Amino acid sequence: TAVALILLIIYIWNQKLKKSVHNQTLKLHLLNKDLEKQRQNIANAEAFKDQILNNIHNGIITFDLDFMITSCNAKASDILNISKEMILNITNHSHLMKNFEALHQEQNENNRTGSFRILVLNEENEQKVISYSMHKMFNSEDKQTGYLLSMNDETEKKTLEKKLVTQEKLHALGQLVAGVAHEIRNPLTSIKTFIDLLPSKYDNPQFRQVLMEHLPTEVNRLNAIVTDLIEYARPRPPNITNCHAHELISLLAFHKVTMEKKQINFEQMIEEDLIFYIDLQQIQQVLLNMVLNSIHAVEETKEKNIKITIDKVNEKTGRIAISDTGKGMKQEELNHIFEPFFTNKEKGVGLGLTLSYSLIKENNGDIHVKSYPNSGTTFTILLPIYIE
Repeated sequence: TAVALILLIIYIWNQKLKKSVHNQTLKLHLLNKDLEKQRQNIANAEAFKDQILNNIHNGIITFDLDFMITSCNAKASDILNISKEMILNITNHSHLMKNFEALHQEQNENNRTGSFRILVLNEENEQKVISYSMHKMFNSEDKQTGYLLSMNDETEKKTLEKKLVTQEKLHALGQLVAGVAHEIRNPLTSIKTFIDLLPSKYDNPQFRQVLMEHLPTEVNRLNAIVTDLIEYARPRPPNITNCHAHELISLLAFHKVTMEKKQINFEQMIEEDLIFYIDLQQIQQVLLNMVLNSIHAVEETKEKNIKITIDKVNEKTGRIAISDTGKGMKQEELNHIFEPFFTNKEKGVGLGLTLSYSLIKENNGDIHVKSYPNSGTTFTILLPIYIE
């Protein structure tokens, strides 16, 4: 009986043990299955992430806290013209690493995300324009784990912008032909008058004195007109420097003939001691385009007034306001005026305001517009002031 009882207990214990093992095996199988599913999800997420990173337009490079590169996408490799394997060992590329280290140092000093632009020379000595920005990366516990560098190749964009700027300059020069002819005719008329009087008046000391005073002035005036036009039309890189407010409107004299013919009243108010820190010719191009737009806006209205005001907003910012009493614009038009190829002119290209906006931004400025149908338009340009 004792043996039978022991065997029964062993049998029952064995059955419970088998059941427990079966349950644990089943749980382990389910855990393995769940783990495999999670591994597959992670693999899918990794593949999904890689496909996104390798197909976006921006180049992406990640760094750890020691600023060692941990990953990069295909676009970054293409932009920098370096293989992915070489990028991961980018410490061998001192020129690029120097730029990134400078960005890292700037990041730490200012404790903020910065946006910068650099020029990179690739192996074929082709110059590239790359815009890039640095961002901090954090984990799920909001603890910083490294940095993310986002970059974009703007070489083609900048090349196209230069071509469009040149095209717009040539278009503006075509609009200025009448004014140029008028400006050149005045000094030529004075010179011709002196030459006609020269045979009969040469012995007159007073005439010779007047000739010596005025003839060089008229020649210099002609030279200044031609020089302004040549410098305006010549392609060149931006040249940020200090310039007086009255210099900005020197080329607007070429528009005065057109305004006189169309009986447009032109008024200007300038704070003479105001000095901007800008590229003079780029902002001159902007003003020429703005005034030309104002001329087109008022030529069919009863009240034809254009006013340009140049004054100071504060110690760091100057303001140029171009106002007209033209036909104005609806809100829908205002929403698109700075977009490429948007125009309400029959023969317009739609690039003038787009390029003007780009040039103002290049000069660290900003532009605002207010307009109402049949009530005129005011463009306000804000630009940095020269600080000694």
